Amino acid sequence: MTTIMTIRLPRPRQCEEEYRRVWILLCAGNRIAAIAQLSAFGLSPMKIAKRTRVTRTDVDAALTIAGSEPAKVATARYHFLDLIQAAAIAEFEDDPEAVKALVAAAKTGQFDHALQRLRDARAENQRRADLEDRLRQEGTLLAENPTWQNKTKYLDDLRTDDREALTIEGHQDCPGHAACLATQWGYLDPVTGALIDEDVETDEDDGEEQDTARPQWTSLLTIRYVCTDPLQYGHHSRYPDTHTSAARTKLADMSENEQQAARAQRRDVIESNRAWTSAERVRRTWLRTFVARKTPPKGSAAFLAEAVAADADLLARIGGNQLAANILGCEKKGFGRNTQMATLAAQASEQRAQVIVLTQVLAAYEDAAIRDHWRHRAEHTTRYLLFLQTQGYALSNVERRACGLAPVPDPIEQ
Repeated sequence: MTTIMTIRLPRPRQCEEEYRRVWILLCAGNRIAAIAQLSAFGLSPMKIAKRTRVTRTDVDAALTIAGSEPAKVATARYHFLDLIQAAAIAEFEDDPEAVKALVAAAKTGQFDHALQRLRDARAENQRRADLEDRLRQEGTLLAENPTWQNKTKYLDDLRTDDREALTIEGHQDCPGHAACLATQWGYLDPVTGALIDEDVETDEDDGEEQDTARPQWTSLLTIRYVCTDPLQYGHHSRYPDTHTSAARTKLADMSENEQQAARAQRRDVIESNRAWTSAERVRRTWLRTFVARKTPPKGSAAFLAEAVAADADLLARIGGNQLAANILGCEKKGFGRNTQMATLAAQASEQRAQVIVLTQVLAAYEDAAIRDHWRHRAEHTTRYLLFLQTQGYALSNVERRACGLAPVPDPIEQ
């Protein structure tokens, strides 16, 4: 008599659950190796994501790590790093100090802030090098920035004996003609990446939508031309001398300790302003992910009620409406309120509509959170930042300063 054996195959869902269980048990190093091997076999990142059932973002991160020895070492050594963090470390594989700072920041929840500050510093250093190279090519002397300790003055602060404003072209033959690198505020041309000197029209033309990207108000390291000794070369200040002379005399009379304190305060202002700009980029990136949810987060109703009661005038500003539209992915409508916001709310479910309302309120606070608030605390900015903290956002030290909170260890300064 022949016995027929029956083999029970697991159901597809059981296979999928078992596969996921095994994949989760794999350490990060093995996951990276597996994804790298699949890539070596010729599979595209999209196919790898489908086959391994992980997100495309994680696949891209794993492939980045696989191509960076420092990132692989950090992943194997520091198990608290996720794939995205380890991939970011690969950006700074040629900078051991930056890698150390990022690993330390991951322990304290400050990774995103440390990463953004390092990226910003790298971008500024690269821009500084490019601008210095440009000055060398045109044969212009690179001078120190004007301070109370030297005689250097910006050309746009000077005039001739005939009370004519100095121009770059007209000053080139002066022995004191030079240039320095300074941070300036202005409108950033979205095409050239340069600051626009002339006034920028912000109104729509005849009510029609603008197709081109609008200039953005920002700060940027630029070339500013100077005279190294305007008094010697016959130039005069465009402004009354009373205020500047009094300030210069007061500083000159300082003791050595007072001068050191003044320099330290100045450095603090510069570094904290840079940190605020970096933190703003991190916050806005976090906001876009946070408001993609379908249901409102816990505690949002009380926050909205307090916002309406305390800051109703702030919520009505047009800047918050535009920022909310940007965060929610609405098409640009030039200046003025974005009409797509109302359409989004009308088409949303009851709970998603509440998220859209929350987004508009958060965007209003974000738009009103200016760089000066780390020095001069504003109640509305403190209220906003503390709410973000309750929702899982890690405040940077400069943001904690704006809230009156004690700082956490800063890995970049260590």
